[in-house]
Amino acid sequence: MLRLLVNLFALPISLALDPPDPKFLWAYPGKLNPNDTVNAGLPTLSNVQHILVHDASTTGRTYAHHASVEYFNDTLYLGFSSGKVDEDQNGQQSWVVTGKLSGSSWTFSKPRIVVGSALLPNQTSEQDYTYWCSRNIAQRASQPNGFVQYQGEVYAIVEFADIVCYNGASSKYTTGAGRMAIALSSDNSVGCWLSQTKYYAEHQYSKTKLPKALCAADLRNGLNALLNSPATTPMSNEKLINTFGKFYGSDGKTPVIEVTHAVWFGGSDGYWQRFWRDSSGSSLLNWVEFSKDKDGKDWFPNTVTPQNDNIFASNIPDSNTKSFFGVLPDGRTYLVHNPQYYPSTRWRQPLALSVANDGVHFDWVRVLRTNASQEWVPDTRNVKRPGLSYPAAAVAGDYLMVLYSEDKEDIWLSQIPISALA
Repeated sequence: MLRLLVNLFALPISLALDPPDPKFLWAYPGKLNPNDTVNAGLPTLSNVQHILVHDASTTGRTYAHHASVEYFNDTLYLGFSSGKVDEDQNGQQSWVVTGKLSGSSWTFSKPRIVVGSALLPNQTSEQDYTYWCSRNIAQRASQPNGFVQYQGEVYAIVEFADIVCYNGASSKYTTGAGRMAIALSSDNSVGCWLSQTKYYAEHQYSKTKLPKALCAADLRNGLNALLNSPATTPMSNEKLINTFGKFYGSDGKTPVIEVTHAVWFGGSDGYWQRFWRDSSGSSLLNWVEFSKDKDGKDWFPNTVTPQNDNIFASNIPDSNTKSFFGVLPDGRTYLVHNPQYYPSTRWRQPLALSVANDGVHFDWVRVLRTNASQEWVPDTRNVKRPGLSYPAAAVAGDYLMVLYSEDKEDIWLSQIPISALA
């Protein structure tokens, strides 16, 4: 294995490295079993500790999702969305928890609401999604979209995705109103806006209790440069939200959303690789994108027009949900995802961890977590169902930490010794 890693990651600078064939990225020798609704026929990963970070039923807010995690300066930063009842409802908040590791045990802070409910003055209480939708009232919802470190400060990045219903709630569309950054070193930091689109004004954000100011130009430029970098690009931004259903793969017809971070392969003449979700659910595959531009200037978010024939359907099975792609300290890459699709139930399990021992081909797959609870607090949109999904991951010392939601209600953190991934 070490020889393979050296060949891939220590290539001479003069030797060009071409992207692999997308149809051979999934090299797991076993087969998925669609009749196994717990493990999908996959072996289970051992030596994993599962930690309940957020029990939504104890907070009076029974929706939690959109996990985000990073590890900076011996601190684990965990982010997730919190809704009163429903996904993407008016008033959906963004919460952050921090963790410190002592030995093999974590100590976590109390949750901090970094972005509160964006309600108008005449919206005196948080109602469920259906209440607002049936009245054709725009719903302002925030969700954590990453953490970045800039000039010694760690910032939570929060995205706004607003839902607008019309025709008596029979139709809807989603808009991106902008993005905020909140410094986390002080509990008193209220944050500032990195961007504001026309929907910021159209949906009357200035009349809510959220801060109104744009970030200072130097901070805005510095953070945006990080957020546009392939290795740290969040899964979405307002450009992608506002072109939903119009950002296509290489076939010109499959819409893709929720991009992963990118991993660089090779020397100066190598390439970036990352994955996309097929939002139509028609292919049931992860889509993969490559770029040889070191700065990623030729792909999202620096452009919202994909290169021709550059986002391909891979052979990696997917259940039509978000995945997370990353690299381990030894150069192996990993993918946290839901590979098995169940058409009759659409349960999102198992949550699997796939490893490419040569950095490219995912030949080792294990169940990270499965058997999600079949009991949850009902929502009015009927989108809750058994599932362990929307993962994010970060390396913290000798561990890979994976954050995800259970049934879109509780937030869990799985601690995996990197030594167990072989």
